[in-house]
Amino acid sequence: MLWKFENLFALATLTAGIDRTGLQRLDAVLFPSGIGEFEEEKYRVMSGSRALQRLEPLTPDILGEMFVLDHLDPRKGADSRLAELFRQRAWEINPVGMIAFLARSTMDFPLHPTLNPLTQPVDTDPIVRIGWALAAFFLCTAHGSAGRISEARALYQDLVALSEAHPDEPAVREPRAKAAYNLMYDYIGHGKLEEARALYEGLVALSEAHPDEPAVREQRAMATVNLGVVYGKQGQLEAARALYEGLVALSEAHPDEPAVREPR
Repeated sequence: MLWKFENLFALATLTAGIDRTGLQRLDAVLFPSGIGEFEEEKYRVMSGSRALQRLEPLTPDILGEMFVLDHLDPRKGADSRLAELFRQRAWEINPVGMIAFLARSTMDFPLHPTLNPLTQPVDTDPIVRIGWALAAFFLCTAHGSAGRISEARALYQDLVALSEAHPDEPAVREPRAKAAYNLMYDYIGHGKLEEARALYEGLVALSEAHPDEPAVREQRAMATVNLGVVYGKQGQLEAARALYEGLVALSEAHPDEPAVREPR
C-alpha cells in the first residue's frame, strides 16, 4: 500500500496540493486498482501535516522536489511511463502548481534525468504554455551550462515550435529569445561560431518580426555584443564593425530603451 501514498505525495507536490474531493477521478491512471479508503492518519504521519480538505505538498520545497524526481526516476525502479502519466495529470489538476514545481526544480536540480520527461512540451491553454516555456528556458540554460548542447538545442527547438504556433503570445516568445541568447553563448564557448551566428540571425529576425516587444530586442542587443567580441578577438574587424553599426541603428530607432542603448 505504500506506493499509493507515495503517488499521492508526488502528485500533491507537483500540483501544490490536491483537493480530496477530486481523488476518485485519479484512479484510472495513477491508481488502477483504486485508492481504497483514504487513511488520513497514515498520510498525516508520512507527510508531517494533517490532511483535511486538501492533501498538502511535501515541504520544504527542495525536499518535495527531490522526492518527486527520485520517485519517478526509472533508474530507481519507477515504471518508465510513470513520469509521463504524472505530467499529464499534474497539468490538468493545477497548471499554476506545476509551473511553480518545474521552475523550482529546474533551478535546484537542473541535471536530474526525470526533468526531461516532466518538461515535455505542453500546448493546452495560455497559462500552461507560458509556464512550460519558462521551465523549458531554465532547463535549456542548465543543459547548456553543463555542456549538454544537444539537449539544450532540442529544448530550444521545442520553444521555437511553440512560439511560432502562437504568434500572438509575447509571454511565450520572451523565454524563446532568452534561450536563444544563452544557447548562442554556449556555442561560442564551444568554438561553434557558425551555429552561434545562425542563432543570432534568428534572434534578429524574431525582433524585427515583433517590433513592439522590447524584451526580444534586448536579447538581440546583448547577443550582438557577444558575437562582436568574438569577431574582434579573431581579427574579423569588418564583421565586428558591421555588428556595431547595426547596434547603433537599433538603439537610435528605440531611444526610449536603455536596455538596448547600454550594450551599444
